[in-house]
Amino acid sequence: MKKTRALSAILALVLSLCFLLAGCGESGDYPVTVGHTEFKESPVKVISLSDNIADIICYEGFATKLAGVSDSCTQTEIMEYITSVGNEEKPNADLIVSSGATVVFADSTLDEAVKENLETQGISVVKMLYPKNESQLQSLYENIGAILGGNTQGREKGISSFERLMSILSSATDEVKNVASTKTLCYLYLDQSGKLCALRGTTDEGMVLNYLGVTNIAANFPSKYADESILKLSNPDFIFFDNAAVMEKLTTSENLKSLNAIKKGNIFELKKEELTRQGESLINVQSFMLSSMFPNFVEAPKIESTDLSSAYGITLTEDMSFKNGDDNENIIYIQQRLVDLGFLDLEGDSPTTYFGAMSEEALKSFQSANSLEASGIAGFETLKKLFSSDALGASGEPYVPETTEPQTKATEPSAEATDTTDTAGNTSTDFPITIEDTTVYQNGDDHEDIRAIQERLVELLYLSFSGEDAPTTYYGSGTENAILAFQESNDLPATGIADAQTLRVLFSDEAKIPQ
Repeated sequence: MKKTRALSAILALVLSLCFLLAGCGESGDYPVTVGHTEFKESPVKVISLSDNIADIICYEGFATKLAGVSDSCTQTEIMEYITSVGNEEKPNADLIVSSGATVVFADSTLDEAVKENLETQGISVVKMLYPKNESQLQSLYENIGAILGGNTQGREKGISSFERLMSILSSATDEVKNVASTKTLCYLYLDQSGKLCALRGTTDEGMVLNYLGVTNIAANFPSKYADESILKLSNPDFIFFDNAAVMEKLTTSENLKSLNAIKKGNIFELKKEELTRQGESLINVQSFMLSSMFPNFVEAPKIESTDLSSAYGITLTEDMSFKNGDDNENIIYIQQRLVDLGFLDLEGDSPTTYFGAMSEEALKSFQSANSLEASGIAGFETLKKLFSSDALGASGEPYVPETTEPQTKATEPSAEATDTTDTAGNTSTDFPITIEDTTVYQNGDDHEDIRAIQERLVELLYLSFSGEDAPTTYYGSGTENAILAFQESNDLPATGIADAQTLRVLFSDEAKIPQ
């Protein structure tokens, strides 16, 4: 019964803007304070015991940070790739600790003893209340974004994700408003005592019901309980229900078994938990409900997927596979496609032949958004999807270039450019240095290339000169320490030696500033 769409994970790489001053780094986006908890840096791994918060984390694009979830997170897209740490109220603390997560998201059901145990082991536990209105929901999005992405970029990402969610819900409603405006529905479930209840469409009671263009007859019920006489009098056109027990109650009740929705077969099973999640699940549920009620108005004709690889100048072969650290001309076209789809931001720079950490994270985001394993490796299946016309972008929509002519020339360095290019194909703007596989510089060396290395380290904030000092050709302890810090921030072997691998990253567009 359930219809799902690809989990949009707008997974952005969050760079902490640090300054190397007197040997101490300071982030402009952290610390972040939410409630009574301070977060000094962006967590690499987190756990979500709340299915709702996990849903929002994925929708905001932070899915790759999830190291574990609770058993209540039954979303197929989440459970397929993420390990369970047990019950939502009393999870397995040992599994949480061994996951390497530094933050645990939970709701009010988390056992206090478990919370205290985790906190004594240095794990921040954040309890977030379930929002009761749209203002609180926006705040929830904003706070989750801030914790995972920082005060500026993270909060903005949370707000933009919330606004995108509401826009999608509203746009889908507009598609059916003419035919839906005269229709009525009701969503029914049983409470723990077996009493028939209905969702009233408030933020905390199935807000998606307000984004269907259909009148929810339970909106004016005095309580959650569904009075059978009122239900019979209202006689809804459509009924959605939680499980088989609800269906049995409806079909065996003398008051309800003659309802129009039942007689006409306009009754659809939909798990209650799916209506209470407020991330990607909201869009999935809305799509299912609208297509169930109005299939002729919602079901768009399927457009056959076409191969766009030739438009980007790349020829796909089954043996293709690219990963972090690879250097290949085809990576130019992969980066350009990721840019076009909104997963990679080169900040105005041109794509390069080097597959670095930014490319890896962008590819993971693409894979998550397109229901692929988020490995960060560009294998043949990933590349086929990446260069297909139906590949979903960060906005949840596909992107097809306006021209079908190969974009090879557009991604190559201009013939008039004064930049030099190293042997890895990485643009080295204003830094005349040739990098061979055997190139290596270390403490005590004296070479003209070292001046260019020092200038690049200054530009990236790893090295500074005071007064009238300036970069030199000598590789001293200051340069060694700066290279060591650069390697640590860029996931390279921390040796303090400027070997070819380090230099190719240093002079690439994907070189990171201090973390």
